[in-house]
Amino acid sequence: MPEITTIAFSRNRACQLELLLRGLSIPVNVLYFYDPPFKAGYDKLIKMYPSVNFVLRYDFKIQLLELIKNGTDYIFFLVDDDVMINPFQENCPEFNEFKKNPDILTLSLRMAPNYRYKNQPILKSNKWEWRPYAKGGNLYNHRLRNWGYPMAVGGHIFKREDILTIIEVNDMKNPNFLEGALWANPPNRSLTICFDKPKIINNIANQVQTDFPSHITGISVEELEKRFLNGERLSILDIKKKATTAKDCYLRGDYKWEYNS
Repeated sequence: MPEITTIAFSRNRACQLELLLRGLSIPVNVLYFYDPPFKAGYDKLIKMYPSVNFVLRYDFKIQLLELIKNGTDYIFFLVDDDVMINPFQENCPEFNEFKKNPDILTLSLRMAPNYRYKNQPILKSNKWEWRPYAKGGNLYNHRLRNWGYPMAVGGHIFKREDILTIIEVNDMKNPNFLEGALWANPPNRSLTICFDKPKIINNIANQVQTDFPSHITGISVEELEKRFLNGERLSILDIKKKATTAKDCYLRGDYKWEYNS
């Protein structure tokens, strides 16, 4: 039986989600929502991946809690524009260390020693000492970015005991509110851990939520849906190639396409 319960969040991005599912080698639950024009993409995707547990969202918090409570002691969150660029298996040394070391807050699949922000951090055994920061403090700048964001829902594994109560006592209607609640209530564990090479990278191409708008330009979800339904799919080899020179856990570039075999 798997030790990790994996939950991927998706909205209006069947095409991008397909790219994530294609690279996964572990069981996954997909908690998804669509606006009417995007129903056909998920209908196609569900047929393509019959082993995936697709859960259509009607109440985000209730359904998320159900998945977590019925799951295992370790919870792995993903978002639909994540891409698996290196294989991940539960029997790896990093996950074993995470399980046995009570000081580790999260196992990050998206960070790696070659990533830097203002020349930080310098890792010891791929562990990073994490402490909450105060805005304006001398640690604020380099902890502000990805190394200082261990509670992100894209590509992190948590201990269920650390996050269950946070979710139970906070209001949340989508993954952005989940991440906000986790970030505001980090458990008292001082370390994060990562891999020699990242397992996941996120390709920023569009935005599907309006609660926390940002200036993201790229291919629209409408164009992705159209091409996906016409038999095309995104190239995972292209993303893997771009990831070899990435400076952090995000890509900001166009996708390349291929046809389904």
